[in-house]
Amino acid sequence: AILASEEDVRGYIAAGDTIAQASQISCDSMPASIEIVGVVPDDYNVVSNSSGRSSADFTISNASLQGDSVTGEITNNSTQDYDDGFVATAIFRDSNGNIVTGATDYYTNKISAGETTTFEINCMFDPSEYSFETITVTAYGESY
Repeated sequence: AILASEEDVRGYIAAGDTIAQASQISCDSMPASIEIVGVVPDDYNVVSNSSGRSSADFTISNASLQGDSVTGEITNNSTQDYDDGFVATAIFRDSNGNIVTGATDYYTNKISAGETTTFEINCMFDPSEYSFETITVTAYGESY
């Protein structure tokens, strides 16, 4: 039985890149399994982007948990500006490396090549309710 479903549209993902994305979904009981399926709708116009933009364009530093938010700094190490901003995701893992939970936030301000700026990912949950060992933050640029 399907307990819940959600659709989440992603922006550009560079060829060969891996991005992290976190989301929460509500359902009445704990599911036995979770299935995530990537699809390209028939009416979606896939556009090739030769800019080579990827998550490797960003460096995260000084990441820390502050209440129910993960804060830190992000640097655009590429030679290109991200006019549409970036997406930052915090992944919480247990001592065995398993994903416990995560949170994603969207930043629509331009981040220029070489620029460093701050971020704050609002978890929308109480992290103290989860048993986690590490938090890893990754980011990728938005390009529309």
